[in-house]
Amino acid sequence: MPRRVPLGLGHLGHQVEGGNTNNDWWDFEHDPASLARASSGDGIDHYHRYAEDFALLASLGHNTHRLSLEWSRIEPAPGEYSSAAIGHYRRVLTALRDSGMTAFVTLHHFTLPRWFAARGGWLAPDATGVFARYCRHVSAELGTLMPFVCTINEPQMVALHGYLEGYHPPGVTNVMKWKRVGGVLLEAHRAAVAAVRDQAGSRVGLAVQLPLLAPVDAETPAFLDIRHEIVDRYLEDPGGDWLGVQYYRKQWVDPAAPALFAPPPAGTALTQMGWAVHPDGLREMLHRAAEPGCRST
Repeated sequence: MPRRVPLGLGHLGHQVEGGNTNNDWWDFEHDPASLARASSGDGIDHYHRYAEDFALLASLGHNTHRLSLEWSRIEPAPGEYSSAAIGHYRRVLTALRDSGMTAFVTLHHFTLPRWFAARGGWLAPDATGVFARYCRHVSAELGTLMPFVCTINEPQMVALHGYLEGYHPPGVTNVMKWKRVGGVLLEAHRAAVAAVRDQAGSRVGLAVQLPLLAPVDAETPAFLDIRHEIVDRYLEDPGGDWLGVQYYRKQWVDPAAPALFAPPPAGTALTQMGWAVHPDGLREMLHRAAEPGCRST
């Protein structure tokens, strides 16, 4: 029989659900000093219209859908879990299953509960344990509806954008904190893998963004260190059952630049966001992720 190839879309809950007012991104969007340009507001009201959305996707031939759970809804205060939020996501995942699509559920996709961010976010001493606690609770409640689980979406971008470039929460620009948070997120991923496996039979993994990095001049030790922080360390032995690869662009690394990157060379085709169009990079980074020592499926 022909192989059934997964076909689907994914979404970040904060972008589409609407009304996620209890997380750090909501605060960031409404801070005039931040680089956020607009509020997520009501999004596309996916929180209420999920069944309609799934029906549309199924009608287009999709058989897989990736979605994220909003941590701040599920755990609105430390150790306090909302049965209403769990019930909502149970209905969402049931509707997704009944539509004939396989669920890939992301447990952390950029947004943090306000209380978690206020106590230091990923730099808090017990951040890994607190995140694992949340993952364990979600898996115990929803595990039978989550055949595939992604622990953290793009951990290296959470670290890079939030703690070095500063255009994601918490808006920090500090090299040491960037590297430290990258390590914490890997620890949090591994702790989440153990928590999910302890409670559910889900196949659990990690989704990483792998930009194709090129040096402005030559592959100096400084360039290799930057590539390690953004790409290599997440491929060495991430743990889990699968590794998801997301690719958007090629970037040119300049270790002397404050934010490490140089603009694309003149004449480079760009997206509306100013990102370099380089489709061959997807093939290159898929091969990189599949090299011996990298756990990918």
